[in-house]
Amino acid sequence: MTLLNDYPGACGECGAVVPALTGVVSGPPWRLLCAGCGTEPNPFNRDVELYPYQVLGTRWLRSRRRGLLGDQQGLGKTVQVLAALPGDRPALVVCPKVAKGVWARHVEWRDDLQARVIKSRRGWRMPDQGEVVVANYEQLPERPDGLPPETTVVLDEAHYAKNPSARRTLRARRFCRHALKHGGAAWGLTGTPLKNLPPDLWTLLDVLDLRDQTWGRVDDYRRDMGGRKGAWGWVWDGPVSPRVPEVLQRVMLRREKRDVLASLPPKRREDLVVDIDSATARAADEALSLLAKAGVCLEEATREALAAVGGAPFEALSRARAMLAAAKVPALLEVVRDHAVQNPGEPLLVWSCYLAPIDAISHLDGWAALKGAVSVKRRTALEDALQAGELAGLALTIPAGHTAITLTRAERAVFVDLDFSPSTNEQAEDRIHRIGQTRSVLYTRLVADHALDRRLFELLDAKHARTEAAISAARILTHPTQE
Repeated sequence: MTLLNDYPGACGECGAVVPALTGVVSGPPWRLLCAGCGTEPNPFNRDVELYPYQVLGTRWLRSRRRGLLGDQQGLGKTVQVLAALPGDRPALVVCPKVAKGVWARHVEWRDDLQARVIKSRRGWRMPDQGEVVVANYEQLPERPDGLPPETTVVLDEAHYAKNPSARRTLRARRFCRHALKHGGAAWGLTGTPLKNLPPDLWTLLDVLDLRDQTWGRVDDYRRDMGGRKGAWGWVWDGPVSPRVPEVLQRVMLRREKRDVLASLPPKRREDLVVDIDSATARAADEALSLLAKAGVCLEEATREALAAVGGAPFEALSRARAMLAAAKVPALLEVVRDHAVQNPGEPLLVWSCYLAPIDAISHLDGWAALKGAVSVKRRTALEDALQAGELAGLALTIPAGHTAITLTRAERAVFVDLDFSPSTNEQAEDRIHRIGQTRSVLYTRLVADHALDRRLFELLDAKHARTEAAISAARILTHPTQE
């Protein structure tokens, strides 16, 4: 069997040699194409460029009605799916609750697709042509009755459907099978297709109707995965058969960061839009109203300007920001849990200006916190512990931890909120992006689904852009002439 990523090879059109991970693969009959022969119109309406490995993933998805995109976390599975979705057909994305905002925002990159986010099970609706309905697993109806023909069903974080008896697994399976039966597609996305034990992967293959394309019989799968029948059930202590990777490559495309590092930028960013409770939403509404009455324009606001306003508007804003940070804790815990599962042994940093998120995380096993007035000895001890791989993660307040500490053992940081100073936030980012870091780093920001929080993040992004345009653009790229 010829592997889809068996590079280098000759382009099927012009014969040019395609070096590692810079080619694309056309649909059946399979052909390796160089960048020139493999180009096609970009479906996105803005300046979104696909990396070469993402172009390959997009073509791989388009070429099949069922498949498993198993790229490691942070390599852009979402953008590959969105590039692959046909614009004239309905689509249903099923994902964890915390990821719904990401999908809705990214769908906007295509003019020919419209996102519809399901807020509750009572508000359920099926997708129409050219529509992407985004729902979390718990919102799926029991049966897919009414799912339009030719619908593409996408299971994001597909390992959520690993328990064969769980209701969400059964529902996801019904939707995938219905879509495939009526001319549609079923694509699964996960960086951890085998989350715990081999039965997890078998269930996922069954949900996506991929059993017949792989092992066919569960007994053959168990044998190849090193399973044996024990006194109390199956025991997985035997060697994995060398044929397992080859069989999986029939239905799964998997790339890891080490495979595509040369293609990745040094810094990558993603925003997760998270829900908040009604009390926090009311506090944020009040802050916006009082600021407007005081004549404060957030577009021009600085911390000093807001403090100068004083009184009720400033107090309302401070209270709302603290409540927004606390309201994000459930989503933060979910991100932390997913990171631990998908990146075992990789520490995570969590940043916030407020204590509620820091305290919630620092109590987890293997975690520590850096906050308030910390002695040099304590700071050094935390730095040494994380760099030595002794911590699962470190939670830091931005004021306490944005300087004088190196944490390059981590390659991902989560920002619950931001300081009003872009330079302070950048200093916090650079605790992991500095000399000694050999990997591309990922920054995840939690943005509350409210106008106040969205506007504050946009404000800080605009401030940072101005700094980049003025100061960073003035950097000297070559040595000045010596006189």
